Amino acid sequence: MNYKNELEIDLIDLLKRLLRKWYILGACAVALAVVAAAFGYIRSDKTAPVQSTSEVTSEINTLKNALSEDDAATAEAAAELYKTEIAYYHNLLNTANSSALMNLDPVNAYKEFAVYSVTDDSDTTLSASSQGIASSVAVLAESELKSTESTEEIAEKTGSLTPDDVRLVLVIEAKSPNTVTVSFYSNDKKTAEAGLKAAASVMSKVISDAKETLKYDVKLIGTYSAFGYDNIISDKQNAYTTNCNTILTTAKTIASTLSKEQTDYYNYLITHTDGTPENVVIETEQAPAPVKRSLNKKYILLGFLGGGFLAVMYYSLRYIFSNRLRTADDVNNLFNISVIGTVNKTNVEKGIDILAAELALDISKKNAKRISIIGAAAADASDAFKAKLASLLTEKCASSDIKVIKDVLGLEADMKLLADSEYAILVEQTDVSKYEDIASELELCSKYGVTTLGSVVIR
Repeated sequence: MNYKNELEIDLIDLLKRLLRKWYILGACAVALAVVAAAFGYIRSDKTAPVQSTSEVTSEINTLKNALSEDDAATAEAAAELYKTEIAYYHNLLNTANSSALMNLDPVNAYKEFAVYSVTDDSDTTLSASSQGIASSVAVLAESELKSTESTEEIAEKTGSLTPDDVRLVLVIEAKSPNTVTVSFYSNDKKTAEAGLKAAASVMSKVISDAKETLKYDVKLIGTYSAFGYDNIISDKQNAYTTNCNTILTTAKTIASTLSKEQTDYYNYLITHTDGTPENVVIETEQAPAPVKRSLNKKYILLGFLGGGFLAVMYYSLRYIFSNRLRTADDVNNLFNISVIGTVNKTNVEKGIDILAAELALDISKKNAKRISIIGAAAADASDAFKAKLASLLTEKCASSDIKVIKDVLGLEADMKLLADSEYAILVEQTDVSKYEDIASELELCSKYGVTTLGSVVIR
């Protein structure tokens, strides 16, 4: 059964989701505006009459002779700098076309990451000055993992990336004073897994160096997977685009402080030479005069509106055709299960005490002895909330056996745990829990005679 077709589109919820993505919508609008501006700029060229080699050389000399030696040298230095900046700008654009980072889809990228704990061997009680020990290990890991030797080794094991690509999609962060995370991004899961596995093998040297030089004990907590939007990707891509735009803007403003006579000389240098008056660049007996271009506001406006519109359409269609839980009300409307309360995934601790108190009262009234906490959301926020809720309920209902069942749909042992329960509490998460999985959980509860106390939804 296609449950999402049974629900009406909640326009208010859709609007809220779009507003939460304002920075992505804005980035898309600006990006397309820049592309449209560049397109309009290229189309705005006006070809001027041609001149012969001798005429060009003569005119350059005339312009140079109209300046003092110092003013001419300033214009020539500016022309050489312009050529260098423009060449660098085009090199960045060409690199972007083949860069693994710029070709990553920030909305549908795979992330494989390993989490390491860092403790100080020299003192089990950390002093205030040592609270950032993870940052020291992160610096050490950055240096080792992104060295020439390591990136070549990791790139070889991925089979599709270059060492430069590895440096861009491999991210090392000190997530907390005592935790370091090593993440590897890719558009396909296999490459991401291979990249992290190769990086993890290099981390053994980092762990050894940290032990020897810093007296820190670094241990692997675990490896994890994630899929979907990640702001680290979009931030890196935006930084790359901003860098390109900054270089282009710098090149365009090089001549802004020159006098009119210097600017005339400068324009001829960048158009007819390699930046110096001695090397006139003419492929035939004739050379074109400077091409005049300008930015067209119409292209910029259309690009901005078009980029924003396409981004809005993308997220709207993704919302409409998603088979994952949209709002907390869907649980009640589709499955007739009461929603006890909702929590925010960025702070699952907030409000959990009240929810636990309500559930504990209900458990006490029903004299429930065996309760299972289940849910179809395989996510860190959901797992953390279930564990915390179980701990609070155990404290409040000492005579009841509270269990967290992680995978009631996939593991036979977990199904048996559910079958032994009297009551169940559903914990679901919007954009993670699938409608079909929630329905399957409820069918199992019905099959085993387990009564559903209600549902908690993580937003």
